[in-house]
Amino acid sequence: AINYENEIFYYTEAWDDETGKSRTGISKYNFESRKSEMISLDVGEASVSAMQITPDGKIALLLYEWTNTEDENGEYQDGSGSYALWYMDPESGEITGQKELSEENGVAKDAYLGSFYIDAQGNNYLFNSNEPCIYVLSGDLQMVAAISLSDYINQMFASKDGEIYVTLYGNTGTEIRKIDLTKKALSDPLKFDKELMNINGCMTGISCDFLVNDQNTVYAADVTAGTFTKLFDWLDADVNGNNVNYFGELPDGRIWVITSTYDGNNNEAELLLLEKKKSSEVAQKEEVTLGTLWLDDNVKSAIIDFNKSSDKYHISVKTYGQDDWESGLTQFNADVASGSGPDLVDFSNLNYTLYAEKGVFEDLYPYMEKSGLKKENYVENVLEAYEMDGKLYGFTTEFSIYTIVGKQSVLGELSGWTLSEMMDFIDQHKDSEVFPYASQQYMLYLLVYNNMDEFIDWESGKCSFDGPEFARILEYTKTLPEQYNDDAEEEGEATKLRNNKLLLLMQSVSSVEECQMLEGMMGENPVYVGYPNKDREGNLISAVGGCLAISSKSGNKEAAWAFLQTLLTEDYQNSLVDGFGWSGFPILKSALELQFEKDMTPEYYTDENGEQVEQPKTTWGYGNDFEIDIYAAKQEDIDQVRGLIASAKKRQNNVDEELINIISEETEPFFKGQKSASDVSNVIQNRIQVYVNENR
Repeated sequence: AINYENEIFYYTEAWDDETGKSRTGISKYNFESRKSEMISLDVGEASVSAMQITPDGKIALLLYEWTNTEDENGEYQDGSGSYALWYMDPESGEITGQKELSEENGVAKDAYLGSFYIDAQGNNYLFNSNEPCIYVLSGDLQMVAAISLSDYINQMFASKDGEIYVTLYGNTGTEIRKIDLTKKALSDPLKFDKELMNINGCMTGISCDFLVNDQNTVYAADVTAGTFTKLFDWLDADVNGNNVNYFGELPDGRIWVITSTYDGNNNEAELLLLEKKKSSEVAQKEEVTLGTLWLDDNVKSAIIDFNKSSDKYHISVKTYGQDDWESGLTQFNADVASGSGPDLVDFSNLNYTLYAEKGVFEDLYPYMEKSGLKKENYVENVLEAYEMDGKLYGFTTEFSIYTIVGKQSVLGELSGWTLSEMMDFIDQHKDSEVFPYASQQYMLYLLVYNNMDEFIDWESGKCSFDGPEFARILEYTKTLPEQYNDDAEEEGEATKLRNNKLLLLMQSVSSVEECQMLEGMMGENPVYVGYPNKDREGNLISAVGGCLAISSKSGNKEAAWAFLQTLLTEDYQNSLVDGFGWSGFPILKSALELQFEKDMTPEYYTDENGEQVEQPKTTWGYGNDFEIDIYAAKQEDIDQVRGLIASAKKRQNNVDEELINIISEETEPFFKGQKSASDVSNVIQNRIQVYVNENR
């Protein structure tokens, strides 16, 4: 979509039932009259790849057409693609010119052109992702420059003065660079007063050089001053920034936005118009703050829905660590400790056990009881995984099962194991690759970081890194390479698994379809033995959606619960049921049953004889050596997943970064042969014991 003065233009395709053909055109919306019209456009077999406004107000359309060639028998051979620029009058819709793009213009024959912009002088900028490079062609399509790039660009855009810029991933994250025609190269990365971790889109400005969207906030960029000035947060406008495809500025300061959402079946686009207003002109609501290090997209959408529907409360989001993770976490801890923290806490990236045992969260069971929400209507073991002493301090809206899985012929009837039993299994299979990508730090993550509660009892404060199990892990991981050399791999994981050259996989199971894929890949029943722990209950509840709690020091607890309650309703939980087959399981039992019903519903096509033939619901792949069509699940598939979910009694806990740093630092001299396992174990024991005592 592009805008010109008080109008926006966007390419559309609409199916015409009367003609049985797709109708193409350029839709135009006028913000003054608030009227929309569609200008018919006959492009034949071509499609519109991009469009821009020329300096004289014409619409330039980049067209792409693929032409198949046939041999003397009528069989299709390799075809070829071609590009052209068409120019259209925005008022009449008349095509005023057509120009081919070819090798004569300096455009490679196999070019794949995506991003397209026109500068103030009428030069055309075209990104060829096949090389990659940027072609710059004059208004009459003569080659001005061909700028070779070392990598792909994310986006091309123009500033208000018609200069062309690109965003790309560089050494310092997402960079903004100017296309310098004098040097026929990209400039150095532009310097701004604020480093944005994620730039999701830049659009031409009117009151500034250009607008920047980082999915949470829109900034006005001033290139000369090197500043990003915050204009507004998407959530304050009840817009999910993740769904924004295009946005721009109108001469009167209003912001137009085009969003797109997909629910697994349909894609829905919306055109929005945002207008700045004084706070006195807006209905006043009680403010509730949600603190997070990173906000789940479903929760973000739920906040928008809640803010739109509630006439009493408004949820605002404070994102800690948006610019620096460690300083954000430090600030979050300080806010929580002082009582000035948020009313709601998203603990998705926090050590839940540590915070819950400090008593910083409210018990949610009394709130559920008061609201008529019964525990037995939810997947009880998922709620119980977040309990402490019978109190529910938080919950996740949907979940997957984090597990270790292998073939039944390898694991037998094992339903769980201790850390010592898993180490025995590894010792017994020294001639096989037990886990893929096994390196020293990778296996430390598997055996220690992912089982930290086996070595730390946060309730008593006792640590046990000086015991025989931790020393055994150190001795084993020392035998592994520092870095796994996957360049030497000749066989994929699926092939090695079937041939018993690889024995186990670490897997996050989030759907019935995924279990069907694993069974097909293994060629026999998979056994979900889980991660090792002393209770042999290693199938872990892993949060997929947001993990939310109410601060015990909040002054707006009832308002905070009013929002949390919406996430437990049938409407919201049913909205998590989808046709993707990989997004996670809802925690409401009735919604989970709805997902199972969807998984078991066959899909059909009508063959040439008019017969209904079952077709795959989707296709799953694993690595580069396995692919399988997934058909409607059978009852035994559903029963297997029910059993897997029911076996999960514990949750996967986020590990404190400081604990990982301590173990990584102290094991390095051991791996280099400079210290013994006993010496390293004692140092780690002492350092972590001090840390635990300070943070309990």
